[in-house]
Amino acid sequence: MIFLPDTNTCITLLRRRDDRLIARWKSVNITDIVLCSIVVYELRYGAQPSSDPSREHSKLDLFLSPFASLPFDDQCARRCAEVRAELERAGRVIGPHDCKSLPLPSNVNLRNRWLKLFAIHNADDLKIV
Repeated sequence: MIFLPDTNTCITLLRRRDDRLIARWKSVNITDIVLCSIVVYELRYGAQPSSDPSREHSKLDLFLSPFASLPFDDQCARRCAEVRAELERAGRVIGPHDCKSLPLPSNVNLRNRWLKLFAIHNADDLKIV
């Protein structure tokens, strides 16, 4: 199973604020965790207003180094739009920002739960995907 953490999950892990999430993170094989390029962008952007952006980017370099980063390209945008529309037709509305955590190639089968999201802050939206 591949795990795709959202930005809030990464921030919580970086700040070490949720023991249950940290334990779960440690229980997963590091090669089974991938990031989305949008999540990387949001983390980098969040480091900028710090009093020491260089230090924050160094922390991010260390945190991000073991993970592959999946691009969010036009194919991903189309697939996310399809997933969101399908969920809305089924009466299961998710927020517009939740799809950005789904940079999925069209061959990923969501119905078979091949991909599981590490989401804690917006879990109500993401658990339905």
